Amino acid sequence: EEDDENTHDFLIARGNIAIIVHKNSTTKSLTQVQIRGLLTGEINNWKLVGGADAPVNVVSRMQGSTTRQFVEEAVLEGSDFVSNAKEVETTKLLSESVAADPYAIGYIASKDSNGTADVAYIAVDGVMASRDTVLSGRYPFTHSFSLLLYGEQQGTRLNFINFARSPAGQKIVAQQGLIPVC
Repeated sequence: EEDDENTHDFLIARGNIAIIVHKNSTTKSLTQVQIRGLLTGEINNWKLVGGADAPVNVVSRMQGSTTRQFVEEAVLEGSDFVSNAKEVETTKLLSESVAADPYAIGYIASKDSNGTADVAYIAVDGVMASRDTVLSGRYPFTHSFSLLLYGEQQGTRLNFINFARSPAGQKIVAQQGLIPVC
């Protein structure tokens, strides 16, 4: 169990989920409640959040995607995506779908943002995702990546933890599109 006194948590990286819209969208910032409403269909027209008088077209990753799972838990808080959401298999396809539709909204994990289409990133509760806002936790859709070690912290197991938190290990973290924390 994670809360067992013999379990030790070693933070190695942070990441975030970015909310994306078409690059020409006039919507630049949304609250968490508005984002949840748009993705669930509770808000079905952009004018209700200060945008154009147009329907909201939600683009989502397929069931089973870890990014989608995080969005379902942290953003939707257990609610379901709107039933007519367009589901795609990859981040690249998701960003291309949003880039092609001026009324689309979607999400991508920061670690998957390389090679994506030209889209606009939305501030959440007035906070843009950046290294500083993700590390501080001010950007709300942030998640931590940790290594868990059960039992004694010694030998090869501890050596691996130390490597993951070393400059060489943190370089690998950055190469994977995550934010180093050590």
